[in-house]
Amino acid sequence: MLERIIWGIIIMIIGVVAVIYARKIVEFTGTSATLERYLGGGGTYLGLRIFGIFLFFFSLLFIFGAVDSFFSAVGRAIFGG
Repeated sequence: MLERIIWGIIIMIIGVVAVIYARKIVEFTGTSATLERYLGGGGTYLGLRIFGIFLFFFSLLFIFGAVDSFFSAVGRAIFGG
């Protein structure tokens, strides 16, 4: 339980850092041609922020132990069953 909480907090911090420092991260790593093509101008920044938000919510699911039930519900909704 404690291990899951610690990992969840670490993942949550990484997600928050990705959202807050998206500009610095993109300046360091460069832009992504794929994200720029599909998300338009500034798509790399938007993609990184979306990824950070996804990490944040995934970490909450992970901390509370709801990852399995969440993904099984999504799988049933997409594939039926």
